[in-house]
Parts: sequence; C-alpha cells; structure tokens
Amino acid sequence: MGTTRERIAETAFLLFLKRGYKAVTLMDVVNAVGMTKGTFYYHFTNKKELLKEGVEAYYSEPYSFGLNTSGDGSTPLAVQADYWTPENTDARYPRMAPNSSYGSNHHTSDYWHFDASYCRVKYIQLGYLFDQMGLKKIGI
Repeated sequence: MGTTRERIAETAFLLFLKRGYKAVTLMDVVNAVGMTKGTFYYHFTNKKELLKEGVEAYYSEPYSFGLNTSGDGSTPLAVQADYWTPENTDARYPRMAPNSSYGSNHHTSDYWHFDASYCRVKYIQLGYLFDQMGLKKIGI
C-alpha cells in the first residue's frame, strides 16, 4: 500500500464492494483503517469523494490491465468518461442518458450509423416449403 490517502481509498472501496455504498458509514472506514475521524477528514471531505477516488483507482493502472481488451491503452473508466458534453465536443461517444426521453437528449444519435454503400451481397441462401397437397396434384 502507498500513502495514507491510498490506503483509506482502497480499504473503503473494498468495504463498498463487500457491503454496498449505502451500508458503509464513515466510522466503518475509520475503524477498518485504524485511524481517527480527524485523520480521515484531513485526506477526504466526504464519502462521495472517497468513492470517486476508489473507483478511479480500481479502473486505472495497475488493476485495469486485465480490463483493457481493446489494445489501445484505454481503461474502462477513460472510455466511459469520453462522452459528449459542451466542454468535450469531440468525444468518442454520444451523450450518456438513462433513456431516450431524458432531458434534452431525446434526439436519436447517429453515432452508430455508418455508410454501407460499399457493401455487396456475395452469397444468398433461400429456403422454401411447398404445399404437400399441391405437389401430389402435379405428380411430384
């Protein structure tokens, strides 16, 4: 383990994973690390900041090497954070929203549409079924 701040973040994040964010209190974290509340508040202002630090540590190196399946060096957190905002207009992904009617994000994104004019059909397989009674009438 590294610094006191890293030790607090790692311990808290493991508690969050084990018991859930809402179930873990700051006193649980303080007791698990073995420090005073004052020491905790010297490093973190609140539980939300602690969760953010833990998630960033979990999704960044060295823990994320097994999660990098794209080969471009991006961690899952970096990819998830690269979405459109007014400050990040050249983002890789469209604006995130819980559903299509959320806020002003009700327009369908064209990000996933692509020009398929170059595609051609090389092979088609058709299936068919003849009526058995019709075949008997014509002698087949």
